[in-house]
Amino acid sequence: MPTVSPTCPTCATPLPEGAKYCPSCGARSPVEISRATGEAHWPTASDADELEYRQRLQQALGDAYQLRELIGRGGFGAVYAVWDVRLEREVAVKALRHDLFPTRMLLERFQREARAVGASPCRC
Repeated sequence: MPTVSPTCPTCATPLPEGAKYCPSCGARSPVEISRATGEAHWPTASDADELEYRQRLQQALGDAYQLRELIGRGGFGAVYAVWDVRLEREVAVKALRHDLFPTRMLLERFQREARAVGASPCRC
């Protein structure tokens, strides 16, 4: 039976054996791949992981912002509603998903997207 070489589902980079994250884009790797079918079994994020991530994100934001609800998730980011205490208004904060390993390439991609969104005219 041929051996199935796993590839990253995000960027199709071949994954080293036992890799927990893609070395190219930082996406989480499957925990197990069936040699017979190539089917991937993915880890699930627990509520405890999400709670720890929210606590770390709130700590990074500091007292000037209050983390509120999750607005959405994308390929490598999560967007949260955040209350700006000083300006008394709601803002959105995008952070790297907690299940990704922040590689240099991933951080550069994240920053490029942030610059592009920041340069777009407001569609208020």
